[in-house]
Amino acid sequence: MERTEVTSSSTEKLLHTAALLAKGDLRALWSSMQRFLRHRLKEQWRLVYFFCPLDAPVTRFTVPENLVVRRAVPHDAERIVREIFPWIGEQEANDKRYVSLLGHPGIHCFLGEDEGILAHYCWVFERALASPLAHTPFNMELLTEHDAYIGPAFTTPPARGKWLFPCAIAAALTHLRTETEVTRAILCVHRDNPGGVAFFRRLGFQVIERSTQSVFFARIWNAHPKLHG
Repeated sequence: MERTEVTSSSTEKLLHTAALLAKGDLRALWSSMQRFLRHRLKEQWRLVYFFCPLDAPVTRFTVPENLVVRRAVPHDAERIVREIFPWIGEQEANDKRYVSLLGHPGIHCFLGEDEGILAHYCWVFERALASPLAHTPFNMELLTEHDAYIGPAFTTPPARGKWLFPCAIAAALTHLRTETEVTRAILCVHRDNPGGVAFFRRLGFQVIERSTQSVFFARIWNAHPKLHG
């Protein structure tokens, strides 16, 4: 599964780059490269990583009558594309590739509906070692086979503030706790989102300290053989 994700992402980037080169649109190509480098070299390093032990009580939220939170099934893919994707911006564009994974073993998507319209998704990978977490600076050596990853997640602007995300998180944790052998859930939040950081603390998540430091130094070490002596 991990190889499928990497191949899909790489193929999309290559096709996009080839299309820009074919058009001779160097300005757009440079802009695309800047966005990619900014994401890789800056934004990914501004993530705060959390874990939640699944032997702890799961916080439950009451879903309002006009809202529905449920686990997606494969035929929901068309609705996700039709009802949520039009709201997705550049920052969440990579999320689109995961819709093809609906129905794969160990991969789930919890959906939120607002008055019958899909307005939220929250992905759950029962095996964090083969999840989108592998494409962040997170130190994968901190993971075990019993760790799951929650994310990415997105809520359409009209539905924000209606608690779809907390309800989806609670549903995801309940699923992991009752239907799998997972013992810990991992997720990440951007450091510039203090509200999100505080929210997950209240929900019982704990910050993973020194989650990227060893990876950072390992990359420097591997990139400069002369340091090896």
